[in-house]
Amino acid sequence: MKRTIKSVAPIYILLILVNSLTPLAIVVSSEAIDPRYSVFLRIVLAAVLGLLIIKIFRMGSIFPSGSFRVYCYSLIGMYLGLSLTYLSSQYIPSGLIALIFGLSPIVSGLIASCFHGNPGLEKSKWFASIGALIGLFVILSEEIYIGSTAPVGCLLALGAVFLTCFSSHLIKESEHSLSPMVLTVGSMLL
Repeated sequence: MKRTIKSVAPIYILLILVNSLTPLAIVVSSEAIDPRYSVFLRIVLAAVLGLLIIKIFRMGSIFPSGSFRVYCYSLIGMYLGLSLTYLSSQYIPSGLIALIFGLSPIVSGLIASCFHGNPGLEKSKWFASIGALIGLFVILSEEIYIGSTAPVGCLLALGAVFLTCFSSHLIKESEHSLSPMVLTVGSMLL
């Protein structure tokens, strides 16, 4: 199924909005209720919204044959990674979580190199990633407070980054024809 820019653009814009607001939403929702319950509510709400979008835009079946394995790969990042992120928000501010998630390109490159035999990150990608991290640090430097519990939060957030990147690589390496929306919603429904 060939995608056009017109059909991908709204999903891409929504993805940017969701990901840019995620650390702040995690901190705010975790302050009000238990982090595990926050994860559950967020996924339930996203699944309902996703099902509506899939139905409205007729994006296909949610559970085609052979999709279970790919959904399980997705669950690694979705449930485990998100759970660690919510737990990290109990120890560190959202700005630091965002900064740690800025390591994702580097972690993805290292995972590709170690687990899939791909060459590591090129020098230009290392410089770009480090430059992006420095930029994030400068932007968020006033918000970032490192307290005595910060190492625990940082380790939890780094674990979340690793699980999210590892999950993405497993999905990438598996042979499937699921659209990103169907893959995400199908995984949430498991």
